[in-house]
Amino acid sequence: MRVHDNTEPRPCAGDFILEQAVNHPPGNEITNARNLHCVLSSRLVTLVPMAILVGMVSQKGGVGKTTLTANLAAALNNDGRVVCVDLDPQNALRLHLGVQMDEMDGLTRCTLEGRTWNTSLFQSPGSPEVLPYGTINETDRDTLEVFLAENPNWLSSGLATLGVGNVSSV
Repeated sequence: MRVHDNTEPRPCAGDFILEQAVNHPPGNEITNARNLHCVLSSRLVTLVPMAILVGMVSQKGGVGKTTLTANLAAALNNDGRVVCVDLDPQNALRLHLGVQMDEMDGLTRCTLEGRTWNTSLFQSPGSPEVLPYGTINETDRDTLEVFLAENPNWLSSGLATLGVGNVSSV
């Protein structure tokens, strides 16, 4: 349950992990609006939001995965931080979310250059953050494929650099 200043507790939209519990005498108002709070059994519990990972996957092309992803991200953008990671070599999600057509950076360039993924996040005003796939040539693609075969934790390691916290559901 989320407690907002001067309102009754109401169910939370997201999942949370308990970070810290402290005594909270009944009747005292919660005045720290910077943190999410939960009142359970007369105890104040500080909560940390968890990330929710949603994957749009289909073996068939042209079914609207990119369009659906962009629209879902835009709708969720009003409820908190949204980061879109494009794993499609067509690199089209960036165009839906305001990244310039001539921008070549993305997760593939980061991987090949040994940079963390957070260095290639883009955000247009009013849009969710996006990490494009990036533009690479055939030689770089071959190098990337070898790297991926040798680094099975590549995706989870890369996601960890984005600062999205723990993932609560897939």
